[in-house]
Amino acid sequence: MRMGFYINSIFKLHDDDLLDKADPLLISGLAASAGADVVLMGWSSQAWKKGEKLFKLIRDTVHADLIIVVPVSEGDIETVVKTRANGVVLVNSEWNGIKTAETVSASLDSSRLSDVTAEYRAAGMTVSAFIEPDINEIKAIAKASLAGVVINCADYAKARSDEEAEEALNNLNDSSLAAGKFGLVAGFGHGLNYRNVGPVAALPYSEEVFIGKSIVNRALIVGIDTAIKEMETRIYRSMTRS
Repeated sequence: MRMGFYINSIFKLHDDDLLDKADPLLISGLAASAGADVVLMGWSSQAWKKGEKLFKLIRDTVHADLIIVVPVSEGDIETVVKTRANGVVLVNSEWNGIKTAETVSASLDSSRLSDVTAEYRAAGMTVSAFIEPDINEIKAIAKASLAGVVINCADYAKARSDEEAEEALNNLNDSSLAAGKFGLVAGFGHGLNYRNVGPVAALPYSEEVFIGKSIVNRALIVGIDTAIKEMETRIYRSMTRS
């Protein structure tokens, strides 16, 4: 099981006009040293113009895989490749790098997804897509030759009753099984935290979990290294019990 730390919340603090700004490079390095396997960074052309050097420094100095979260857009490919990241997670083409990312509809836009994926793969980057927990979407992703999926956990995270949570978790379970059937790397993200990550990490074929705000919020109290280690412990315990 790989744990990914999504650092866009840190970038927002870094952009604020503060005397002591949050340092994404330092925090990424601390997170990787504490055990994060992946550092995820949200992409936008504005972020690249302001922080091209920072992107490259994180790639060169942080001992974790670097994954860029990027819209499905042919126009972004050339500059994203310049980051020399290990891979990308494709999100809705309308995403601006600031608001909450929306899922890709692979079944509706399979040809474009295939074209974008082929270009990233030619540059040596792995490609996953952020999708809803839907078996038809899994099939479309496999057809487009992506390496994996990141399955949206929003419904599970927002559940207001045990019944809603169980239904949402069942949908995640079915999607995980389908991803395994098609040989896709099954990742999960959006809304996961210290309380709810366990059942998701324990799903069959679950290989990656990606978490951002929850770790950042916890780090304000205990520090980033302890926050990462505590999340790792939650994940490990769920896997050993499954």
